[in-house]
Amino acid sequence: MCCKSLGLPVTLGKQALKEVYVTTFSDFLLASRIDKAREWLKATDMSVEEMAQRLQYRNAQNFSRTFKKAAGLPANTSRKPGAKRSRTQKRTRINGMRV
Repeated sequence: MCCKSLGLPVTLGKQALKEVYVTTFSDFLLASRIDKAREWLKATDMSVEEMAQRLQYRNAQNFSRTFKKAAGLPANTSRKPGAKRSRTQKRTRINGMRV
C-alpha cells in the first residue's frame, strides 16, 4: 500500500526494506504487531479481542497463538505486572529483530 501511494513497484519496496532492516516484510510486520500489542498490554486494559481486531488479525485465537509463539507467553498473562518468564519463554528474535 505504501509503495502504490509512492508510485513504486512493491518488489522494490520489499527489497529496500530487506536492505535497510535486514528482514522480510512479513517478519517486520510481525515484530511491529507484537511490539504494539506489548505496549497496549502494559498501558491499557484493552481486551485481546480488540487488540486482534486493531492489529488486523482474523480472530483473537489467531492473534493469541501468534503472540505466544513470538513473545514466549500468552498475551493475557503478559498484562500482569511482575509476570516472570521461564527459561523456555525468553524473548525471541525474528531475523535479528527482538520480539
